[in-house]
Amino acid sequence: VINVAEELGAQTGLKVKVGNDANVAGLGEMWQGGGKGSKDVIMVTLGTGVGGGIIVDGHVVAGYNGAGGEIGHITVNHDEIEACNCGQYGCLEQYTSATGIVRVAKRKLAKTNDETSLRNFPELTAKDVFDEAKSGDAVALGLVDEVCGILGSTLSNIACVVDPEVVVIGGGPAGLTAGLYLARARYRVLILEKDDFGGQITITDEVVNYPGVGRTSGRALTQTMRNQAKDFGAEFLSAEATGLDVNGDIKTVHTSRGDLKTFGILIATGASPRKLGFAGEAEYAGRGVAYCATCDGEFFTGREVLVVGGGFAAAEESVFLTKYASKVTVLVREPDFTCDAAVAAEAKNNPKIDVRYNVELKGVTAGKGGLREATILDRGTGETESWKPSDDGTFGVFVFAGYVPATELVRGVVELDDHGYVVTRGYLETSVPGVYAIGDVIGPRRIMLAHMAVAEAHTAVHNILHPEDRKAQRYDVLPSAIFTAPEIADVGLSEAQAKQQGFAVKTSVFQFRELGKAQAMGELAGLFKLVVEEGSGKLLGAHIAGAHASDLIAEATLAIQRGCTARDLFETIHA
Repeated sequence: VINVAEELGAQTGLKVKVGNDANVAGLGEMWQGGGKGSKDVIMVTLGTGVGGGIIVDGHVVAGYNGAGGEIGHITVNHDEIEACNCGQYGCLEQYTSATGIVRVAKRKLAKTNDETSLRNFPELTAKDVFDEAKSGDAVALGLVDEVCGILGSTLSNIACVVDPEVVVIGGGPAGLTAGLYLARARYRVLILEKDDFGGQITITDEVVNYPGVGRTSGRALTQTMRNQAKDFGAEFLSAEATGLDVNGDIKTVHTSRGDLKTFGILIATGASPRKLGFAGEAEYAGRGVAYCATCDGEFFTGREVLVVGGGFAAAEESVFLTKYASKVTVLVREPDFTCDAAVAAEAKNNPKIDVRYNVELKGVTAGKGGLREATILDRGTGETESWKPSDDGTFGVFVFAGYVPATELVRGVVELDDHGYVVTRGYLETSVPGVYAIGDVIGPRRIMLAHMAVAEAHTAVHNILHPEDRKAQRYDVLPSAIFTAPEIADVGLSEAQAKQQGFAVKTSVFQFRELGKAQAMGELAGLFKLVVEEGSGKLLGAHIAGAHASDLIAEATLAIQRGCTARDLFETIHA
């Protein structure tokens, strides 16, 4: 015989009491009855609608005395294609209410040929499923296990409304990493996310430049991060943060699912590329329309691309994209680039780049294999034209119109810069003690890539856990890699940057062909270039072009981080 209360209790670690009917005063009965005197009460009733609610310290934070219901419409499956009665998709009610159990059962029966007594019922009911499970029917037992699993995981998430020690607002790579480290340190941490967990990287179909991970998708990568954080005990809550009270040691995060009391807040709400609104932009985002040349440039190798924008990013990234694209056409709304003339000159003088001024991209359409045609407006004449690649193939569009930080929540709470990004000190703490910020929400002065956000998460968590030994986040030791053939990688300062900062520099160049390993592999094309401070010999930068450059750069990164000299590297014995 299956005891649902015991099953849920085992999965959630909570005392669970199953009520009578979903819509008949279940929550009030629980509070006045078996839950009276308890600090935290979670009431779930298994009738139609999956009502009930949550009470914390006598305060109802979900549901209400007399009738529940809100719990039933928590989203438990973002991939559900059938709408719930409430109009949402993937609600708890669709799986664990009486009608939901029957719906899931019928789906399973349609997909399996396994023998089961459930096929004998002309009008199957939830009671039939539970009765057959008690009789030992394997399919029915599996269905009941599935129901208990969904309820158990949902209750585990709901239980997070009770006193986490740190609340992480934002479920992207930065937030998930921070949650993992905090949970591993035995802190009770809750990660709050109003949309999909994973952040901006989830729209990327292929990720090939995340350190330590092979080719994967953005959604798969962040799902792995979430699973890791969950395995260490991090808790998750799908809700929107609506306000913050940050005065005093105990802070409050107001959410659409109730209030959270906590000692520390970590803001990781991110930033999103500014959208232009041309036809097809939203439809083909991540499938031809991109916002990050470093992330997605490789996928357009040998194809033409359009770059939209006239600022610093558009000029610089158009040059970068020539490493992959057969041709780059830059569409500038103004009569000229709006960035520094020296930066614009690199784009203007590049033979693979065609710059068009006073034009605007109005739309793109797709066909077999990707984007096939673009509509471009001449702002001077008002005429539009149809544009296609010279080879009549597919093309890509890269939009560089800036970023919009997600800082409405903290506006007026912590200090923001003139562009709306959160201002942090060297320790990633905001202007309010106990409130930290990491990731893209702190702005483009640092590289807006997932592995940078992950590094910031590690630093911020260290500073939260060890306020007596806080560490500053370093941005001079962030390696970057371009996965071309051969690979290109660098870390630290270039020769020009070092001189610009006032260093007296020396450089050293070493050819791959002088290495025995390069000879053995037949990879002779490549070089190392080291930028060194004259006199001290301190390593300031390293630049590598050649096979496995993305792996080799790690040693130089460590050397710069530890303050090593070029001689330290030369005296290190390598196999």
